[in-house]
Amino acid sequence: MVRSAPIDFEPVVDIPTNPFDAARVYLAVLAYPERGAGQLGGLGISFGAALWQYVVWNARKAKGLRWVREKFRDPQLQPPRKRDFEGALNRGLRRIERRVAAFDIVGNQMLNGFLNAGLKASRLTAAGKRDEAYVIQPGAKFAPIRLELWEEATPSARQIVRRNLDRWSDRFALNDTGRPADPEQKEKDIIRRGFLQSRPVLHMAHGLNRILDEIGPTLQGWDDWDWLLVLLWNPDAWVWQAIENAITWRLLSRFPQMPKLAPEQMIELVPPKEREIMPPAWIKAASP
Repeated sequence: MVRSAPIDFEPVVDIPTNPFDAARVYLAVLAYPERGAGQLGGLGISFGAALWQYVVWNARKAKGLRWVREKFRDPQLQPPRKRDFEGALNRGLRRIERRVAAFDIVGNQMLNGFLNAGLKASRLTAAGKRDEAYVIQPGAKFAPIRLELWEEATPSARQIVRRNLDRWSDRFALNDTGRPADPEQKEKDIIRRGFLQSRPVLHMAHGLNRILDEIGPTLQGWDDWDWLLVLLWNPDAWVWQAIENAITWRLLSRFPQMPKLAPEQMIELVPPKEREIMPPAWIKAASP
């Protein structure tokens, strides 16, 4: 049985029409999916404000105060000081790094499941038990591996973490809640405070990963500036694609080959009507 996430998260988030606001909402929800984080005084709001301040602060550094005031059409605009936003910005970015690390655990589960299932199916076939490894239909050109075999072959998130505890400890960078040398407590912290609390936004981590790999390198200044700054200066170039990636991956999580995930465990993103996203037809038509 698939268990719900251990945090009370926002089940549905509406995405604003303005690309810059949409980008800030995407990143803020990715960092702070907890229910109420997007309300006045919430940590998501503070992080979203810090993203805006970060852009303005960098613009003044690069272009000067006059340019900034002209750009934002405010002759009285007073750009923020670094200390005004640095703390909130860094805390939010650390959380995003944990979301990406959590998604990497899922990637490890899926890859190991694929390889292990193939190996088990080959051994069963060699032993004359092909019908125990594959769903064989008369006349079918392709026989998929049986779901129960796939599920047995897929390691749990805890098993993935246990195999390389030091690596995942560095990736999540959580404060110790027990003795620093206690591996069992470290493993529990990574799963409970890192992986499970990231589960509501795993699809959004996937969406951002795709952007960093595919679109980011095509943007001007990618090799010279901080990735976050380049994305915030070019929100229309990536944010709608990131949302589409996330929506599609969330729907894919209902398939049994995904490691104990389900769409209801993740936040539903609702783009503006003029940016309506239609998932691929094969996802709708396919039965898990």
